[in-house]
Parts: sequence; C-alpha cells; structure tokens
Amino acid sequence: MMQRTVGMYIANRIKDEILKPPTQAEEEAYEEEGVEYEDPLDGEVITNEDGAVLGVAQRLPNVALYVVGSRGANANTELERAMNDPDAEVIVHREGRRVTALVYVPSATAQVPSSGTAGFRADEV
Repeated sequence: MMQRTVGMYIANRIKDEILKPPTQAEEEAYEEEGVEYEDPLDGEVITNEDGAVLGVAQRLPNVALYVVGSRGANANTELERAMNDPDAEVIVHREGRRVTALVYVPSATAQVPSSGTAGFRADEV
C-alpha cells in the first residue's frame, strides 16, 4: 500500500511539472527572445562550377514548397525527380504580387538520378 501511495505521489508531481502552464514571466521571456532562424545561404553569393558569379541568394519567407507525387511516395525523392526533369511543371501561387507557394509537378517519365552506389553489395565494393 505504501509503494502505491509513493508511486501516485511521484506520478502526480511529474504530471504537475510537465503539464503546468507557463508563467507570465516565462511567456514574456520567450516573446522577447524573438526566436529567429538564421539561414546561412541568405545573402550568400552563388557561383557556378567555373567560379562565375550567378547572383545573390535571397530567402523568401513564408513561401510554401509542394511536390506532387503518388500517395505514399517519398517527398524528397519526388522533389529531386522534379528538379532534374526538364519537362517538369512549376506552378506559382500568388497573393497579389507576393509569391506564397511553389508546386513542383514532375513528368511521368522523369527518373531519379542514381547516386552511383545503388545496387552494390558490401562484398562487391
């Protein structure tokens, strides 16, 4: 009986600590921090293989990225397939003059580029 009482006490203390609402001071501290994501590519000069400057990368905040694929397909694989497909369709959604979303639609014949190691067994390397 004593073990059950102690166990319930510990469980209630843990529940109270985990589920308690944040205090006013904690909420204000979080709001003041202004959690901001720093993108290492934003403002970065982009060059090609030859070193020629292509331009400066600019991050577009609040732009959603979608890729169309079959149900259950790996979204990263489908995006890679669409990006490497010259026949892929890119649909741009706008609200006024602001771009809000990009939708990549790969063609049905597009293939995922091989990484060069697919199909090898450990004893073949």
